[in-house]
Amino acid sequence: MVGGTRFYERKEIKDILAYLKLLINPNESVSLERIKKLGKNRFEKFKKLYEEIKDRLETYSTNEIIEKLFQNVDYLKLYDVEDVDDFSRLENIKELKSVALSYPKLMDFLEQVALVESEYSEHEKKTKGHSRQLVLMTLHQAKGLEFDHVFIVGVEEGLLPHSRSIDDQFQLEEERRLFYVGITRAKKTLYITNTRKRFIFGSQGYSTPSRFISDEQTSY
Repeated sequence: MVGGTRFYERKEIKDILAYLKLLINPNESVSLERIKKLGKNRFEKFKKLYEEIKDRLETYSTNEIIEKLFQNVDYLKLYDVEDVDDFSRLENIKELKSVALSYPKLMDFLEQVALVESEYSEHEKKTKGHSRQLVLMTLHQAKGLEFDHVFIVGVEEGLLPHSRSIDDQFQLEEERRLFYVGITRAKKTLYITNTRKRFIFGSQGYSTPSRFISDEQTSY
């Protein structure tokens, strides 16, 4: 992602991965130092949890282990759901749990994470300095830039506009302007996509095309 942070490099994701790695290897120094910085009380609670489940770790799925972490070390209390940035972090955590559903065994999950990160790093090395490459960015990061071809994906109710903005007229208009920024980045072709069904946060549901699509169509 250009100008952004890779998913597995985000603070909240690295925190949770550090906990999970320590359950497998309690002597992993990098992860150990990371969770110590989250507070002495949380660290003591984690040590207690480790002693309780270390001998039967394989009997739990990855998501069950993550839930046990949340219940026992109070990690989620670090974030305020009313704060915009914290809410985004909590959504990232939900998305991590969605990924974990595909890897019930903790070791398989951690190996997959390591593989994704390794492949991304290798790709970065190969494409560094190349002009012909896919550029992935948020709508905010696209301000002031132009591209021959632009794809805006996930243009659905609940995503764009976000579910938290639908009942707030000011936020709704802000997201409408943001969408306009996106569609005006294209010099030659613009593709706007949405799905009929979307698997998100561990469950599948039907999607509705964003109201912004019909709004723009009636504007021309």
